[in-house]
Amino acid sequence: MKQSTNNYYQELKSALDIIEVARGLLPERITYSHADKLYMDCPMHNSTSKRSLVVDGTRQLWNCFGCGLGGDLIQFVQFANTGKITHGTPLSASHKEARDFLALRANLPPLQELSPELAKKMEDERAEREKISSVFADVVYFFHNKAINNGDVLNWAHEKWGFTQEAFERFSLGYSDNEGLTDYLDKRGHSLADIAMTGAFSFSADRSSLFPLLKNRIVFPFFSGGQIVYLSGRQTPWTPDDDFNSGKKYLKLMLKSEKHPDVSELIRNDYFFNEDTLRRRIEKIVITEGIPDAVALEMNGFPSMSTATVKVPTGIEKRLKHLLRETPKIYVCNDTEDSGIGINNAIETGLMLERAGLDVRIIELPMAGGFDE
Repeated sequence: MKQSTNNYYQELKSALDIIEVARGLLPERITYSHADKLYMDCPMHNSTSKRSLVVDGTRQLWNCFGCGLGGDLIQFVQFANTGKITHGTPLSASHKEARDFLALRANLPPLQELSPELAKKMEDERAEREKISSVFADVVYFFHNKAINNGDVLNWAHEKWGFTQEAFERFSLGYSDNEGLTDYLDKRGHSLADIAMTGAFSFSADRSSLFPLLKNRIVFPFFSGGQIVYLSGRQTPWTPDDDFNSGKKYLKLMLKSEKHPDVSELIRNDYFFNEDTLRRRIEKIVITEGIPDAVALEMNGFPSMSTATVKVPTGIEKRLKHLLRETPKIYVCNDTEDSGIGINNAIETGLMLERAGLDVRIIELPMAGGFDE
């Protein structure tokens, strides 16, 4: 079986559910389950609550509050076997054992059975992705704390979209007040090169420091396979009104190019906001144009994800169809404007998905104040 460098680890995690793996590895440690979460008595320490180890099926992540450790599916197997997790290269023996254990369950060949060159390339890519995800996790944590401790930001988001603090908690939403950010990332042990790989920072002219891209924006993290893979920043009343920010409702990350050579090739804008919701056993999903719409729908019990654009680019249609392949019913809901661009592109998206054999419906929303508003 041939595997490309781009999809071995992705295919491995996509084929398995962290909830089912956790049930298989530590069944006697499960003390409570609710919706898509398992609460477990961590085998590595004594816990009064007996629920310190939490496995999240929607995000495909786990975290032990007592140990202060967490991660993705592979790291859960590492932790269950050894009580530790590892990052970076060279890959540890426990990482390789966990990966091969999962490969067997997913009916994939062990990575070492592939060519040595291909295996090394995959391992290097995995290590780079872990570095990026680790930086993103710390950036999101920093911005999230800035948001929940800023009453003005919380009030604005509630008035604008109806977001509660629960929404900020559930989706790890943040506010990009950058004061103290680079010092925090330095204390967390991230190098300037690793931080720059995310596409969320630019080097100074002498390359001695970094400048954050997102300034005073609501930050929406994109999760895929349990890892943070992308960020998008939405303009707020406090966003600078300068040449760089003016007129940009949403600001996306930089991609690798001649102008931005420090950005990793792993930073791509073909992810969808809240796409990991498809890991749940859902009967239907609403695909929205706007990210806040997807958050609002999810908070009201409707499974949803966002394309974050009015028109799905041709280059990522294939990935969207692949993600939705097992979803029984799909609803597409774009914004409504008097130009008709929203509904027209919703119909185009619907037809594209229908041609792939999917069951699709289009939702057309009435304009709140008529076509003049």
